[in-house]
Amino acid sequence: MEGDPTSGARLAVKMRERFPGLSVVGTNEPPFAPLDQLASPETASAINATGADVVWVGFSSPKQERWMALMAAAAGTLQS
Repeated sequence: MEGDPTSGARLAVKMRERFPGLSVVGTNEPPFAPLDQLASPETASAINATGADVVWVGFSSPKQERWMALMAAAAGTLQS
């Protein structure tokens, strides 16, 4: 089962409407896949290249928490 491939773009529109001046630097709706495929060094590099201050994650729980922990460690930015 995959999520809606337009959900990230729709969220970006809603967030820009709610917070004028917000800069959304990208969206990504990956296909359903195992965690180790989703939390790749390539994904960490792509996120880091955007210069984003905040990354909005919308996987199911606890998958999203595990993904965030893996990605923060890969990016060298583990914060609490």
